[in-house]
Amino acid sequence: MNSAGPAGDPNAGQSQGSDPSSFLERARARAMCRGLIEELSRDLPGDDAAIGEWIGAAARERDENLFTILLFAALAAGRAVDACVLIDGAALLPDTQYLALAAAHCSGDVASALIESSKRKGLGWERDAVALLMAGLWCARRELKAFPPELISRARMLARESRESFFAQVPLLALSNVIDSEALRTLVLNEGRYPDGLAEKMVENYTLFFSARIIDELPEAPQFPESWGKTVRRAVPRIGRNEPCPCGSGKKYKKCCFDKDQERLRRSSDVAGVTVEEIRANPEAHLSRDRLMSMRSHELARLDPARVSPELHRTLISRLLTFGEYESAIKFFEAAGIFGDLEGHWHEAVQFATMEGRKEIVRTLLRLHGIRKAEDLDRFPLMGFAQYLLMMDEKPCRALEKIEARSREAAAGGAANPEEELAYALLEGGFPGLGVLAARAAIPLCDPFTASVLLDKIHQARDELGLSPDEPFERIVEELSGQWDLGDDADIDALIESRNELDRKNAETRQLRREIDKLHEDLKRREAMLAVKQRPSLPAIAPGPPPPDELVVDLRARIETLKTELNQRHSERNQLRRELESTQSDLQKLKQRQVTAEAAREENIEEEREDALFEEGPSGLQAIRVPVFSERFRRSIESLSSQVVASTLRLIGRLAAGDTSAFAGSRRLQANPAIIRQRIGIRYRLLFSVKGESLEIVDLIERKELEKTIRNYGRSQVPAPQY
Repeated sequence: MNSAGPAGDPNAGQSQGSDPSSFLERARARAMCRGLIEELSRDLPGDDAAIGEWIGAAARERDENLFTILLFAALAAGRAVDACVLIDGAALLPDTQYLALAAAHCSGDVASALIESSKRKGLGWERDAVALLMAGLWCARRELKAFPPELISRARMLARESRESFFAQVPLLALSNVIDSEALRTLVLNEGRYPDGLAEKMVENYTLFFSARIIDELPEAPQFPESWGKTVRRAVPRIGRNEPCPCGSGKKYKKCCFDKDQERLRRSSDVAGVTVEEIRANPEAHLSRDRLMSMRSHELARLDPARVSPELHRTLISRLLTFGEYESAIKFFEAAGIFGDLEGHWHEAVQFATMEGRKEIVRTLLRLHGIRKAEDLDRFPLMGFAQYLLMMDEKPCRALEKIEARSREAAAGGAANPEEELAYALLEGGFPGLGVLAARAAIPLCDPFTASVLLDKIHQARDELGLSPDEPFERIVEELSGQWDLGDDADIDALIESRNELDRKNAETRQLRREIDKLHEDLKRREAMLAVKQRPSLPAIAPGPPPPDELVVDLRARIETLKTELNQRHSERNQLRRELESTQSDLQKLKQRQVTAEAAREENIEEEREDALFEEGPSGLQAIRVPVFSERFRRSIESLSSQVVASTLRLIGRLAAGDTSAFAGSRRLQANPAIIRQRIGIRYRLLFSVKGESLEIVDLIERKELEKTIRNYGRSQVPAPQY
């Protein structure tokens, strides 16, 4: 047998071994393809537990090639592979098709494994969405009484995270059909429009994986994992067979290095001139920003930060945080440091880990900056209250005391935007339920942008807690946004500037109060010290007044000066508040005028559309007629208010009595002149007809339903009254 094997097959020529180490080495060194899986599936050991251990070990070591090959060799052989291997291994599979195929054929609790894998964030949005879809399909096939609550909440969270990804939103839309979740469906459809039937087709296609044969779904052409989903570049330049060999031997290429280069060519990677083995041996040497952006979570985690070029550090740490690779991010910071250009990324890592409740990760990251206990956070103004609460989780009483202290400070106006800060801290610091209530309290006090961000945080917390997605404060945020939608940008800018100036004056006032309080404390201490010094050891014969203390005099003078300045700030603040209220009132009046004008325009348009349907009504003297009420009319008045019904019956009485003024403004329907329309106020229209001595009352409808209703009344006949 030719050791190089057939052209184009990098698996050819590999020797087969019978012992486990030889088997694993053979699987590790070769490229994934149908022929290899058929071969290995025949040589698997008889112990399913041993195979499961091999697959699990490959997943933990993040060896995507070995994991994929062992998993599909076992599944193709009909072996039972527990789905728990997918928790670590789902992120290693080449694409969504492999993920779906593996999920469909693993044994055990597939849904729980896929949900847990999704929560680890290493899949990427598209794979994540497909994993949740397969979890839903797996549950549906088993006709479970209810879908796992974590599946629904995780799907809602992912739908919010992946709003901009079409390829993630479509599987989630398909999942909403599988689990029949109107909340998830609405959430996805709010972010975009999708072709009719697309989600249903996806459900149909992914359901087929449960009945598919493993072997039939695998590729015939071998491919290494380093090249999955990438454009393969030649590891050897193009050289004519009859050209001189580039090695300098003087021989023709075909007589010299041709065969050796063909073997190298079969192991080409996505980097020109480099083989797969060379990429594996030294991935850092072949990095670029584009390559980093295309790498998956396990590939990024394998990189040695110390060997990565400094100009790529920021891209690398951003990608690690995107995939939730916090352990690798910590190794990166340990190697590259956390100061300079990277300090912002360190803050970002702390923030992300806090939002996900990764307490040990947060503690480790903070220790890199010398923060070992919650009290140390006071030295870092950029660190939030949320990190403090997270570090105090083992001492809930102290955490509650801190929450109470911060709440009192917020109530007293002791910080800028205290309600907003407290809400963020609770939502991200391990108290999501309390955070929702705090965020609701903060929303009416925020500008529309901040309010919408807080609303997103509330939705995330509700998803995390498995609560209904219906948030009552969503309407308040919409109203708040509407109050700011006042048309003139200059007016809005003036309002924003007024609010900002008022915030600045409030901050100055708080600072002056703190300075006055501190001076009062200093004065008390000084007076107490003087009282001790001046206490006589023996009774004084004729004690006189003690000489004035210069420091006490100075402290009292400074207090009076600050009080004067504080009063001035109070006056300025009150003036600003009055100006702000006046500006808001003026803008609200402007908006009301705009709304009224817009309503009038819409009213005129509706009037014109309505008039186009009718022609001149009856005029002149009218006879006395007996009213006859149709069953349609009787049904229509059952759901109306007594005021509307009373007005209608009074008009009908006047029409029946032949009151000429009651016919004023009535119009005949163009499509059927026998039907006459008369207004009942602004909202309602009465339809009736005149026949001899009868006044036939046809219908009472809302104006907005008029156009649709009259299409039912053709020229041929008037609906006969039913008694």
